[in-house]
Amino acid sequence: LISEIMLYSSGYLQGRPLAVKLVATYRLCSEQLSSQSHYDYGMRAVISVLRAAAAVKQNYPGVSEDILMLRSLKDVNLPKFLAPDIPLFEGILSDLFPGVVLPPPDYDLMRAAVKRQCVKFNYQPVPVFLEKLFQLYEMILVRHGLMVVGLSYGAKTATWKTLQHTLGDLNSLGQLGENKTRVCVINPKSVYMGQLYGEFEAQTHEWQDGILAKKFRELAVDTTPDRKWVMFDGPVDAIWIENMNTVLDDNKKLCLMSGEIIQMSQSMNMIFEVADLAVASPATVSRCGMIYVEPSQIGWRPLMTSWLDTLTAPSLEEHKPHLVKLFEWLVDPSVKFLRRNCKELIPTSDINLPVSTMNIIDSMLDGFNADPCEVKPDDQKEHLECIFIFACVWAIGGSTEGTGRLKFNKFFRALVAQQVTVGAERTDFDIGPGCEITPPGFTLRTPFPKEGLVYEYSFDIVRGGWKHWLDTVDIEPIPSDAQFTSIVVTTVDTVRYKKILDILLKHQKHVMFGGPTGTGKTVYIKDLLEGLDASKYSNIQSTFSAQTNANQIQDIIDIKLDKRRKGIFGPPFGMNCVVFVDDLNMPALEEYGAQPPVEILRQFMDYSGWYDRTEISFRKIIDVQMVCAMGPPGGGRNAITPRFTRHFNLLSICEFENDTYKRIYETIIDWWAKGAKLDSSVEVKTKNVVAATIDVYNAIREALLPTPLKSHYTYNMRDLTKVIQGLAMVGPPPASPAHLTRLWAHESMRVFHDRLVNDEDRMWFLNYTKDTVSKHFGLKFEDVFRPPGTKECPSDPKDPVPVTAMNQVLFGDFMVPGAENPKYDEIPDHAKLVQVVEEFLVDYNAQVKTRMDLVLFLYAAMHITRISRVLRQPFGNALLVGVGGSGRQSLTRIAAFMAEMKIFQIEISKSYGKNEWREDLKKVLRLAGCEDEKGNPPGHPTVFLFSDTQLKQESFLEDLNNILNTGEVPNLFPKDEVAQVCDNVRVKAKRAGMDGSNADLFRFFVSQCRENLHMVVCMSPVGDAFRERLRMFPSLVNCCTIDWFDEWPEAALQSVAKFFLAGVDLGTDEVRSAVCDACVFIHVSVTQLAERFWTALRRRFYTTPKSYLDLISLYVALLAEKREEFGVARDRLLNGLSKLTETNVMIGKMRIDLGKLQPILEEKSKATAELMVQVNADKASAETVKERVGADEATVKVQAAETKLIKDDAQADLDKALPALNSAVQALASLNKADITEIKSFPKPPPLVQTTMEAVCTLLQEKTDWDTAKKVLSDSQFMQRLLNFDKDAISDKVIKKLEKYTQDPAFTPEAVAKQSAAAKSMCMWTHAMDIYSKVAKEVGPKREKLLEAQTTLDNANTVLKGKQDELQAVIDRVAGLEKQLKEAEEEQGSLAAEADITAKRLVRAGKLTSALADEQVRWKETADQIGEDTVLLVGDVFLGSASISYYGAFTGVYRDEVVQDWIGMCQDYAIPVSAKTTLRATLANPVEIREWNIWGLPTDGVSIDNGILTTRGKRWPLMIDPQGQANKWLKKMEKDHGLDIIKLSEKDFLRTLANGVRFGRAVILENIAENLDPALEPLLLKQIFKQGGSDVIKMGDDFIPYHPDFKFYMTTKYRNPHYAPEVSVKVALLNFFVTLDGLEDQLLGIVVGEERADLSELKNALVISNAKMKKELKEIEDK
Repeated sequence: LISEIMLYSSGYLQGRPLAVKLVATYRLCSEQLSSQSHYDYGMRAVISVLRAAAAVKQNYPGVSEDILMLRSLKDVNLPKFLAPDIPLFEGILSDLFPGVVLPPPDYDLMRAAVKRQCVKFNYQPVPVFLEKLFQLYEMILVRHGLMVVGLSYGAKTATWKTLQHTLGDLNSLGQLGENKTRVCVINPKSVYMGQLYGEFEAQTHEWQDGILAKKFRELAVDTTPDRKWVMFDGPVDAIWIENMNTVLDDNKKLCLMSGEIIQMSQSMNMIFEVADLAVASPATVSRCGMIYVEPSQIGWRPLMTSWLDTLTAPSLEEHKPHLVKLFEWLVDPSVKFLRRNCKELIPTSDINLPVSTMNIIDSMLDGFNADPCEVKPDDQKEHLECIFIFACVWAIGGSTEGTGRLKFNKFFRALVAQQVTVGAERTDFDIGPGCEITPPGFTLRTPFPKEGLVYEYSFDIVRGGWKHWLDTVDIEPIPSDAQFTSIVVTTVDTVRYKKILDILLKHQKHVMFGGPTGTGKTVYIKDLLEGLDASKYSNIQSTFSAQTNANQIQDIIDIKLDKRRKGIFGPPFGMNCVVFVDDLNMPALEEYGAQPPVEILRQFMDYSGWYDRTEISFRKIIDVQMVCAMGPPGGGRNAITPRFTRHFNLLSICEFENDTYKRIYETIIDWWAKGAKLDSSVEVKTKNVVAATIDVYNAIREALLPTPLKSHYTYNMRDLTKVIQGLAMVGPPPASPAHLTRLWAHESMRVFHDRLVNDEDRMWFLNYTKDTVSKHFGLKFEDVFRPPGTKECPSDPKDPVPVTAMNQVLFGDFMVPGAENPKYDEIPDHAKLVQVVEEFLVDYNAQVKTRMDLVLFLYAAMHITRISRVLRQPFGNALLVGVGGSGRQSLTRIAAFMAEMKIFQIEISKSYGKNEWREDLKKVLRLAGCEDEKGNPPGHPTVFLFSDTQLKQESFLEDLNNILNTGEVPNLFPKDEVAQVCDNVRVKAKRAGMDGSNADLFRFFVSQCRENLHMVVCMSPVGDAFRERLRMFPSLVNCCTIDWFDEWPEAALQSVAKFFLAGVDLGTDEVRSAVCDACVFIHVSVTQLAERFWTALRRRFYTTPKSYLDLISLYVALLAEKREEFGVARDRLLNGLSKLTETNVMIGKMRIDLGKLQPILEEKSKATAELMVQVNADKASAETVKERVGADEATVKVQAAETKLIKDDAQADLDKALPALNSAVQALASLNKADITEIKSFPKPPPLVQTTMEAVCTLLQEKTDWDTAKKVLSDSQFMQRLLNFDKDAISDKVIKKLEKYTQDPAFTPEAVAKQSAAAKSMCMWTHAMDIYSKVAKEVGPKREKLLEAQTTLDNANTVLKGKQDELQAVIDRVAGLEKQLKEAEEEQGSLAAEADITAKRLVRAGKLTSALADEQVRWKETADQIGEDTVLLVGDVFLGSASISYYGAFTGVYRDEVVQDWIGMCQDYAIPVSAKTTLRATLANPVEIREWNIWGLPTDGVSIDNGILTTRGKRWPLMIDPQGQANKWLKKMEKDHGLDIIKLSEKDFLRTLANGVRFGRAVILENIAENLDPALEPLLLKQIFKQGGSDVIKMGDDFIPYHPDFKFYMTTKYRNPHYAPEVSVKVALLNFFVTLDGLEDQLLGIVVGEERADLSELKNALVISNAKMKKELKEIEDK
């Protein structure tokens, strides 16, 4: 109906029948055609046909409507169909439109323009190419979004590029009304989503445009009529394409996260160039038009024609037909044979192989291209033929693996000898049906030699003819002073692969080496790159891993390229740069299979550059070519898109044949034998060593294959090298064939045996090695591996040597501590080995801040020798695999200390991230490569110890992978730091002869890092992470020696127990020995129980050596604690018994004392009464005297008051004159000599000055004339005379004379001051003397009266004093009598009280003794029982400690079962133990349990046990608490002690935790998952140390004071969490699942609370009261 309406609206008259045909076409297509991801028959497909029909109707209104509809259907649908579907589609249309024939379209002008462009670009305008180009053009006209789909070599890019230039050509000619075309090409998978569309800056939250956003906007706002194509050349997947839906549908709008909406212009098209649409959504497919291209329709011949056109040398022109014949003859049969019979290591396309052939031929035509031609005319055809078949061998046959090469060799020899059946029907070789061979019409002039394989020969371009590869080079012997790691043995493989690579590289061809790990791919390439002319070639090297991203590889290349001119970058002018990417196919696939690092390299290969992510501009890169190496897909390696591999010449690097291995290692071992000067009897066996090693290597690869649990069972040539390298390390040369065999067995075990995970595999290896000894060395196993110390002699059948004797063969170089040149030699004395290692441990603890209190036994010492062996090897790295707590890190620290190496380990904090990691890497690389920790060159051997628990980001492993592989991390050091590093190594580099450019110096620095830095990576094998990491980062296996840490053997467990229990009093030595055995039994039994627990309930629990150590240390601590507790309780009871006995004795004594006390009490009463009478009489006498003296005191007081009044009156008068006097004195004191001189200087003084001096002279009784005044002033004592003037002695006569002046109104201080400031002070003085004299006259009589009154008062006081003394004597006598009376009364009272107390005590003691008569018996029995229980503490506490250490993660049933087993075991071992001992009976405190119950802990036994485990364990508890009951209990229990609740998701949880540590609070970490934050590790491990006399813990970068009251709890709501051993060893796992009993108790409480709330409240009150009373009773008892 929709189609009908739209057709009618478009002007069709036959709308209904055409609509029916349209719908029928799509229905039939969906039923009959193949199903392809890019086929779409939905409504959008129908609409696209209807729109095309409307357009053609408008353009051709007079043409038959059937023809228009048929054309529309074909134009829209035909381009997308595969070749097999096209005939079916044509058939459907012919049935629906019978007799309708489409007229041919008029493409004449465009076809002519296309052919012009094909000539320009050297394309071949074959019909298929033209057809697809026209289809693309038609699709662009009707759809704004379209996709060009197809595999490589389908001419997708050539099609749109040709069309682009064709339209520009038509525009320039003014034909077809076309416009120029602008194309913006983006590979959407070469960048990430934010970089493509744009994103908000994480820190500033500013919008940053993406590449697409910027380019789309630029094209959208362009108003020119030019066509604009946004070309997406990359995989289409739902990650990025879904955001394009609004662009591809009718909205034509690009919507960005910033809120911006960009409208697409009418001249824009969105074109996608993709290999397939397998992961595209139907919504995307339906929105786009499709053009499908098939490489098979074009084939390789057009490419050959174009290539031949590039051969412009005159000497080649006449031979082009000959080359065509060779192609037609050899290429197709060779490719088809390869596809039918051989396996490619790296998949290739059928067209890629002929193209590779052309590349090799092109690279070998230098002689023909020379001017003049260097090849003789007669030899030219022969040379071309040989070059061609050489190219066929390596381009086509070189892509297969070893077995395939044997097949290809046979076929190709027959093919070039023209011995293969020409017709399609053949029986000699299978090259597929219908393949006919085109005979060349001639015979090869120089066929391959008959011997060997075609791969073994090279064509001598200069001299002509075939040469064996080894004959093309001069083989030099290995220098005697060569380092083992620098040895390269020349083989046919090293020669041919390097030669082919050299040929291709020097002709700017991209090369890819593919092959298994350890086949030398990297070595070949690096060796060749280092050998290239440094003035012409530079190189950039990088290694991919699973975590590599596109930005990293882009930055690695960009930073090493120079800017040539604007937008163009490359190596320095005149040079070529070779980019070498190793492990190309390692990057992890995205969700839909894309590999961004590969895609950005493909963008460079296709378009010679990529986008600058900052400036969003295209960076064109020139003079750069690619070399890649990769392993076969599988096992962590992924298939690379064919769109990338098409650019390369692929060479498969096959694994070596045994003969090659023999040649390599026999050469090396001969070099070692000569250097070591082996005895002839030993030297003759060296070739047997090589044969035996290869035999073991091949056998273990076939027998012990990798599985998910054994993913590291992968072996390569590196392992063979490690064995031979180990042999070459030996110090004293082997003295006998047996010694050599032991050395070989040891090195083989270190390389192959130590990685094996179980006893079954180990026994297989030991048995095979045993057979190998007799097979290759001709020696008897028993003779070679007889235990150390026994004489070598023929084996005794009665005393066979087990194969496990090989485990006892140990070698090391540390047995002589402090040796100047340590020798790697056998260690026969294992006891001495342990002793030496223990001595090193003592030295370590003496020198290092963090002690390691370890027990070293043989098993640990063996692992130390393994680690030491790796550390002494150049480039030696170790992967230590074992569960947490197995000793990996501790033993590494000892081994590094023994080797005098520095240990470097990162410190994890909450904020530790990529930047901190990179800084740590710089630090350790500098430490190893150019400076020590003090910054002094030239570096120091360093061990980088890294554990998977420190893996905060998986990208850390990528950097480690790079260090293991190449010794460096790309772009780790910025340019300024690179210069600094180069300066630091310059001196040593110069001594090594490598002082050159900064690039040379940095290369030297990297080599020093590889030599000095030893990586030791510790990983746990538990879970999928280990397998995934090995898969993603293959260098962890390839570049490391693996040491698998198994569970500790029972002998080791026993020795540890004996060591820690040696000083513990367990009664007897027999009991101590039994407890040691019991420790082992419990550890093993819990391991077995954990397996049953997993089998039955699918719950994981791990036993680790840490659990075992916790058991022993907890046992020692708890045993001492419980013994002290029992001792205190028993002593309390015995003390009570002794007190009762003492009480009975005291009762008898008190009765005797009471009888003696009565007579004394009566005598004292009588004496006290007599003394009382005397005291009363004396008191009466004293009262009489006191009354008399009191009357006299009153009289004297009245006289004193009168005298005071007189004195006060006189003093008041004086106070009036004193202020003026004081002012005058102060004024005088302020005068100085200059003031006096001033006055004297007046020849005729001013009047007031004259008056002042006359007044002064009057007072001084001197003449009043001026001369006299001047004399007075000249007196040196003048001022003293005035100050000390006797003012009380002034006579009335003088006063009278003075009044003449003082009463003068003009004679004032103020008036005088106006004439002389000095005279003012003397004026004030004269006035003061006047006032004072007048006042003194008035006060004089009063003073006389005061003197008389004072005399009278003094006499009265004298009389009074006598009477008072008399009174005091009487009072003192009375007081003495009263004191005597009081003492008598007190003595009487004391005696009476003592008698009363004694009587009462007798009564109370009688009651007490009668009441405690029965208790005395109970106390004695209880004390005896405690004594017996103390003996049983040895077993009871042991089982309690075992319960705390091991059974927290188990359910109640399993706990009860294992405890019963343990009790039976203790009884069997004669360990004192209670018959029904439980954790509750041994360690529970009833009062504490009652409080727990009040706080919400269920009352069932399992919950009580969990409470004990929570509070008594040595590790912080992690509670599996899905019902939340543990959480509720903890919150109530710690509520009053200060509680913090945190989650790992909180940003500042670490700060809260640190505050809890600092202030002694309780902290609950809720809702944790299966992994813990590494920043918690110091806290979980309780890494507390002393600093400044106080306990401190380091958390991150901070040192936190550790409060002893701090508590830490962790809870998870997971029902069945899987905690790896690394987590289990740090926490105490507790299973807090609700039990049936606990659930019943809780349900009962709920029911009672609902039904009888009163009873519930009463019960709660009683429980609380009971608990309180019990607590008080306990506290009283403790007092």
